[in-house]
Amino acid sequence: MIRPSARPSRFRLLLLVPALAVGFAPACGRTAAKGTRPGIVLATTTSAQDSGILDSLVPRFQAQSGIHVKVIAVGTGAALDLAARGNADAVLVHAPAKEAPFVERGDLVGGRLIMHNDFLIAGPPEDPAAARGVPLDSALRRIARAGRFVSRGDGSGTESKELELWKAAGIDTAAMQRRERTGQGMGATLLVADEHAAYTLTDRGTYLAFRARLRLVPLVEGSPRLRNIYHAYAVNAARHPGAHQTEAEAFVAFLVNPETQAIIGRFGIAQYGERLFTPDAAGDTSAAGATRAPANEEGVGAALGKLFGDPEMRGIVIRTLAISGLATLLAMLAGVPLGYLLARREFPGRTLVLTAVNTGMGLPPVVVGLAVWLLLSRSGALGAWGLIYTRQAMVLAQFIIATPVVIGVTAAAIQALPRELPDLLATLGAGRARTVWLISREVRLGLLAAVMAAFGAVVSEVGASMIVGGNLQGDTRVLTTAIVTVTGRGELGTALALGLVLLGLTFAVNAFLTVGQQRRA
Repeated sequence: MIRPSARPSRFRLLLLVPALAVGFAPACGRTAAKGTRPGIVLATTTSAQDSGILDSLVPRFQAQSGIHVKVIAVGTGAALDLAARGNADAVLVHAPAKEAPFVERGDLVGGRLIMHNDFLIAGPPEDPAAARGVPLDSALRRIARAGRFVSRGDGSGTESKELELWKAAGIDTAAMQRRERTGQGMGATLLVADEHAAYTLTDRGTYLAFRARLRLVPLVEGSPRLRNIYHAYAVNAARHPGAHQTEAEAFVAFLVNPETQAIIGRFGIAQYGERLFTPDAAGDTSAAGATRAPANEEGVGAALGKLFGDPEMRGIVIRTLAISGLATLLAMLAGVPLGYLLARREFPGRTLVLTAVNTGMGLPPVVVGLAVWLLLSRSGALGAWGLIYTRQAMVLAQFIIATPVVIGVTAAAIQALPRELPDLLATLGAGRARTVWLISREVRLGLLAAVMAAFGAVVSEVGASMIVGGNLQGDTRVLTTAIVTVTGRGELGTALALGLVLLGLTFAVNAFLTVGQQRRA
């Protein structure tokens, strides 16, 4: 029996196993390797991430500075909350009214104006509310009377702007019967609005990314009040001692230097025919006279061809296999013995434990992700370990998801054996090790089924991986989170191609295990 005093150390060891086994990149943790600068967590908006601008800027900054950047894309409200809790080092957000209290309180320092684009109101071409071509406030009143409106409703900067516009137009949103809230990002909200032939407020960048598959058209645009302004800040280390303020300030300085501002000003022209952002730090240094290019829409076949030749894609596949494979292995090592004991031992409360295991087999991954995040975040009990937004954290979350599956399937397989089998084997002279081996051979089909069920549960989950891994490009991005990312950018051909790769990978692993399962002993 384990003495109570031994439990904390063993629990710590259990958490360290995946941390050691998946520690393929020293930069994954919050602690910098000797001779390198600490990495930073950048909390930013989904619109900035989905536009692809950060995929262009962050690698340049990392190459120039040696500072690793983990990009966590959430709504502006959530990004500011991460900063206020000390779980981020820098923020790039676009809701000045929401930012102000954090600046006044001293959570955020060194703020700089980086860039802007604009919002627009998109709606069905038929325009049933007759909102086209009228002043902004009048258009909103007409939509409130005769239209259907879809809002993000997620506490984002976009929703903040929308509520600000309704208020200025004298509209009480609580009284609007045809205003729906998706609680999702901008891309998903655009798709819902399109299906419902409704109006919505969107940033121009996300609209351009989705334009090829939408019927919605811009109906209200160009007002100065629709400007969408982005600021960057460092998190104040005086208030949040764990924050890497110096490195965050270096990132903010990078964003405002003339070379970076020029890149921002050119971004989007080649793909969408118009730039997505206007640089604001020191004037517009972009190529103002760039010619318009057609938008690039890619099919599944072309996307698959690109994926197979993409080193990043190969890294995502290997990373997916490594993380989910290790989590499954650890779950088998822990779950098989526990399943055996649960099947063969009688003890008080056994039925309750079986019920808990069966409940755990359907444990929602997003709940597991939230629990692990609270444990490993900077303000959590194990925050000092620096495991949040790392592959180790993902292994831990997937291990928790897979272990009840292994225990439940193993226990069911062993319960199907005659209860007197161990005694019979002992009578025939089999020792403990020999008995375990013979019983394992008898339940081989069940054990392999446990492997397949556990691996399938973790390789296909997205909620826990997104929450605790952060979906960091080149680091914690796996196939499921990559699908979410490219879908958010409107690259549906690439998303479908990634889905086919995930299905193929799962099929290959299960085919290998099935061959072993069906082979005669």
